[in-house]
Amino acid sequence: MVQKLLRLSATESTLKNNKILHNKLLAIRHHRNNLTEEEAKALEKLSNDNDIIIKPEDKGGAKLSEPLYKGNIPQINDVLESMKSDAFISTKQLHFLLAKNTDRARTFYMLPKIHKPREKWPQPDMPEGRPIVSDYGSESYNVSKYIDSWIRPISIRHPSYLKDTYDFVSKIRGQKIPKNALLVTGDVSALYTNMHIDRTLQVTKSALAKYRDPQRPDKYILRLLEITLRNNFTFNGEYFQQICGTAMGKSYAPGLADLYLKEFDEKATNGYKIKPLFYYRFLDDIHFIWIGTTEELQEFETYLNSLISGIKITLNYSYESVDFLDTTIYKTPDPSSDDHDTLCTRVFFKQTDTHQLLHKNSFHPRHTFTGVLKAQLLRFKRISTSFSDYNNA
Repeated sequence: MVQKLLRLSATESTLKNNKILHNKLLAIRHHRNNLTEEEAKALEKLSNDNDIIIKPEDKGGAKLSEPLYKGNIPQINDVLESMKSDAFISTKQLHFLLAKNTDRARTFYMLPKIHKPREKWPQPDMPEGRPIVSDYGSESYNVSKYIDSWIRPISIRHPSYLKDTYDFVSKIRGQKIPKNALLVTGDVSALYTNMHIDRTLQVTKSALAKYRDPQRPDKYILRLLEITLRNNFTFNGEYFQQICGTAMGKSYAPGLADLYLKEFDEKATNGYKIKPLFYYRFLDDIHFIWIGTTEELQEFETYLNSLISGIKITLNYSYESVDFLDTTIYKTPDPSSDDHDTLCTRVFFKQTDTHQLLHKNSFHPRHTFTGVLKAQLLRFKRISTSFSDYNNA
């Protein structure tokens, strides 16, 4: 009887603090909704509109009569079964990696580069787009992650590799350079879409051969890589096959990009009459110090654009400062030498950066807001050389 009364009391308390709508129990929240009634209706209308796909902003193919991905399923699974027979993967790994008939085709979409200055937009009302082929849920999604687990560790084994902004700052800040040296940055145009598939497979094969591992199934990795590279995607209800380039939606794409440009890095640092100082690359972004003239730098740019077919780079330079990743690199006089300057860094904000992080009336836990502020202040501190740079950031 006591337990029954306790249950009745709990039920009464629950009903008192909640309300019923359409036979569903609704929790009563004692806080203000930060959306107006019109905004809430508009959001609901958008979420129910299946003709609209909303994606976050960003910072070669042939049309087919029918999809190819269904034919990839047995090819992928045959390779995986052979890997299991050769004891390269376990039964559990096999079941995780197997392609399934319920997997979907990849979908092509564009991420608008709204951070680009409006005067550089190809159309007055439309920024340039970054092409993405979504791999999530496809027959190659899990296999691609498996390939990346082997490729990524060897793709970063080159002197120009940068892990992130903080890695770059630790390598560049405080370095002494000649006063007349140029600060240079470079951007590889459309790197992923210009990575020829045959060359991608060849550089990957060479890298696997150079860094041997008896536990790594090299021939199977290369076979899976070829199957997943020579793939197809859907756009506007039609099927296409990518005959050149690597889809950015693939998890192994960054690793392949690093392998693809390894020869480029080696020739850039050692193949020209003038060797750049502090040459570093983060995927398609390059930084170095140039101790030659501007004319020689233009010749160097021509040289770089002749190294790999399809790979074109545009160099930007300055005697005072350049922007790279989310930092600005600048020179200050070296007090110990009249002929040298010291490299310093500060936080770089794009002109289109509106500093919109999180609305104060958002329904996140309270500690999230202080966490956002703390993370930003720590980032400013780690990137800024001087206290005044930190204050300005």
